[in-house]
Formats: sequence, structure tokens, C-alpha cells
Amino acid sequence: MDLQCLHLEPARAFHFGQRGVGVEASTDFAPSDTIFSALCSTLRIADSAAALTRLLDRFAQGAPPFLISCGFPYVLCRGEPLRFYPTPLSWAQHPRGDDRRKARWMSESILLGEIGVTGRADRRYVEDIEALVTPAELDALRQDYAELARRSGGGLPLWTVDDVPRVAVDRVTSASAVYRAGCLTFTPGGGIWVGVAPLDTQWVQGTLPALLDLLGEQGLGGERSSGYGAFSHRRALDTPLMLPDIHPGDRFMTLSYYAPDLSAGERAAFAPDCAYAVEMRRGWMSSPDNDRLRRKAVRMLRFGSVLRAFDGRALYGRLVDVAPDEFKTQPNRHPVWRCGLALPIRLKD
Repeated sequence: MDLQCLHLEPARAFHFGQRGVGVEASTDFAPSDTIFSALCSTLRIADSAAALTRLLDRFAQGAPPFLISCGFPYVLCRGEPLRFYPTPLSWAQHPRGDDRRKARWMSESILLGEIGVTGRADRRYVEDIEALVTPAELDALRQDYAELARRSGGGLPLWTVDDVPRVAVDRVTSASAVYRAGCLTFTPGGGIWVGVAPLDTQWVQGTLPALLDLLGEQGLGGERSSGYGAFSHRRALDTPLMLPDIHPGDRFMTLSYYAPDLSAGERAAFAPDCAYAVEMRRGWMSSPDNDRLRRKAVRMLRFGSVLRAFDGRALYGRLVDVAPDEFKTQPNRHPVWRCGLALPIRLKD
């Protein structure tokens, strides 16, 4: 499989919302369904509602032009992007104290060893970012970010999620309310990278770059009125990554949120040795027709879930219509899709 790695460097910071206690918290990754929805909204603005309908019809007909991953962290190391991937949820079976059990991220070098492209490399755990890297990568990071390590007492906080105070002012009474919102920031040159599997090369090469440029101006994620979400597409860093094809019986890990299509027989992917986590996906709809309604919640498998391929299937998952019931009665109603197509990569048994 050919995976196109696209690098998005924030102008300031990102906010990818999640529920918190007394705070609008942020994750340190961009959910794949959030990126998909943002691209769809951008296509409607850049072209037309008809163009968006044509794109979504391709997904509904089982012929999508691309599959897309979540947006994962990357940093610059020796002037090149050091990309991080989620660790397989099956690593939770390792004994306590094993670095693989507590790591949330692994560098691309570690991943390539896990999928059998290269031999398994030695691992070093970076506590500040909960990531595994190779010894050579750790040495290079300590040299490149020596000043950051000095200021942080020897650590390597290459990206951080902080809580920033915000004030909401009532438009009628002018009453104020203080709250806190999370923001994801990176070291200079760092950001999130997004993996795209180009099933229609012409569409991916011809349409996607223009959509990313416009989306970079509009912003990705939340708190955009506070200046968050704007980014630059660092085309000079983009690189293709050749990954092994998946065959029936292989284990695979999904790089995106995944909504299994159980009516289409995908129950067979849940073998006894699988490892997965179920997450409730919620949020507000954003549409020129209405943007003040909550989308229906849907359960999806989290990225990093490990499943089994079967029947030579190329596509796993489905799009889920999460349009609110009250929106379905409006004259300008339309489906509100949440993308649950998996972007799978093979794992070595």
C-alpha cells in the first residue's frame, strides 16, 4: 500500500476538543472523522454542494478516492520529519513496567520493525511525549533540542497540551464567564501529519492539495475564533511510504477511527486475538445550512485497534449519517456524515 504522508504545521496552535471536567480539553491528535468532515465542508465552499454530493456518493458506492488517517504528531529531527504513529492496543498485554505498555506513540522506525519492513529496532522511551524512539533518534533529538531539554530540566516536551483561560461574554447582559480551553502546541517546525491512501491518484493529486490550502486558511479543529487551527501544508516534507499489502488472515492496525459495517459481515474481523477500544464520538454539526445542532453520537473503534483481515476485503467500515432529528425536518436538510472507514496497516504476527 502506498501511504502519502502530508505535513501540517500550525501557525499558532490546534484545539481538537474532547470532554473535560470544567475545561474544554484538547487531544494531542486530530481525529480522522474531524479531518474528513473539514475537507468535505471545504469542498462545498471551494466548489459546490453538487461536487460534495458526487464525492460522498463515491464513498457510499464503495469506491472512495482516498482513505485518511488521524492527524498524528511529527517534529523535525536533523531537518527531516520524525513521524509518530499510535502504538497497537494489543501492547496493553505486555507486563507492567514494559515501555511498550505505557507508550502511546512510536516513531516510524519502530513501526517499520513491527510490520516487518525492517528488523525490530532497540527502543528508548521519551516520557514527556509518551513515545518510543530508537537510540539514534533519541540522541539526535537531544542534540537538536538541547535548549528545550535544558529549560525543561532534561526532558523533551516536543509537543504539549496546555489549558488557556478564556472569557465568554453574554451578548444581552454583558455578564462574563471564565472557562479554560486546551491548546496543542509543537516545537518550531513540528505539527501533525496525515496519512492518505490514494485509491484515485488523479483526485488526490489534483483536488486534495487545493482543499488543504483553503482549509489551512480557514482552520482545522475548534477555537478558530481565538486564532487556533490555521496551518501551512509543508509540501517539501511530504513523502510516500510503501507499506506491505494486507492478505486474508493478517493482523492489521487501523490508523483511523473505524465504524464496523456489521451488516456486511465485518464481524469476522473480530478474531479472539484482537485488541480494540470503543469510543463514543460526539460533536456539533457545521454546515452553511445550520451550525447550532449536536450531531448524533456514534460508537467507533479507536485508532490503534488491532483486527484480522478476511475474504480479501479492501475496505473496512462505513459512513454513518449523524444528522440530528430536528435537522431532518428542515427544508434545507441533508445527510451529516461521520467517516468510519478504516485505514489499515499490516502488523507482523
